[in-house]
Amino acid sequence: MKDTHNSPPDTVLISDWQQGDEKAFDKLYYRYHPRLFRLAFKITKSQALTEEIVHDVFMKVWQNKDKIDPQRSFQAYIFTIIKNEIFRYLRKQTNSPVTVNFSFEGQTPNANPTEQDLHFTDYLQLYQCALNALPARKKEIFLLHRQEELSYREIASQLQVSVKTVEFHMNDCLKWFRKNLRVHTDLVFLFLSVSYIF
Repeated sequence: MKDTHNSPPDTVLISDWQQGDEKAFDKLYYRYHPRLFRLAFKITKSQALTEEIVHDVFMKVWQNKDKIDPQRSFQAYIFTIIKNEIFRYLRKQTNSPVTVNFSFEGQTPNANPTEQDLHFTDYLQLYQCALNALPARKKEIFLLHRQEELSYREIASQLQVSVKTVEFHMNDCLKWFRKNLRVHTDLVFLFLSVSYIF
């Protein structure tokens, strides 16, 4: 099933879904899945991880079926959810002490891109910059472990180094991310609801 230009607007689909029409939910799924997938894949570079993140997003939508207001922007709502899911993924990747929760409060139907959208992009750019600034070997080991999901032993075997060397590089990577993401917190999360866990 594919979304088409003739498909009803979100407001109609949500109302129909809340009244028991599960095909309406399918239409919302196929309408937003490709866009959510592209956004998450830019960060994870992994099809499996991206599918997991997007699946979790739609699970949250399904679980909150009766709480969704059809008259408010569903697009803003679902992109708020995936932003939070991506941040959870990044925190897991980098062991970052920063916790971010984008809030849907205050969103209006058909809203233009908000400051949250801009700062979200800024944060992702900072993450990518921090990743790219790693020395080549550290970056290689980090990506093998976090994106390819190889164990320290598998990485050591592939790169022909000791497990202790892999562990050393990974610890350095995590310290690097914590330092850089914390330093730039004031710039990235201005106007956002931010709490710090130390």
